[in-house]
Amino acid sequence: MLWLVLEKLRRTGRTERTEAENLQLALLFAFGTVYFFSAVQGTVWFAAHVVGIGLTALFVLFALDVERPILAG
Repeated sequence: MLWLVLEKLRRTGRTERTEAENLQLALLFAFGTVYFFSAVQGTVWFAAHVVGIGLTALFVLFALDVERPILAG
């Protein structure tokens, strides 16, 4: 989801990063932070954080340029 948000920002001209840089940032987020550790844990608390990040990324994706306000809401 994070990669999709970064790509949408690139396609709309809001950032000058390349597609490869966006992929590197998304991978760095996934494996360079505690996100991966939280994702592989089986507890509810960690699962809530993983789902929360995913839903936040979806919100930003749909809210950019207000293309789909119903999905963002």
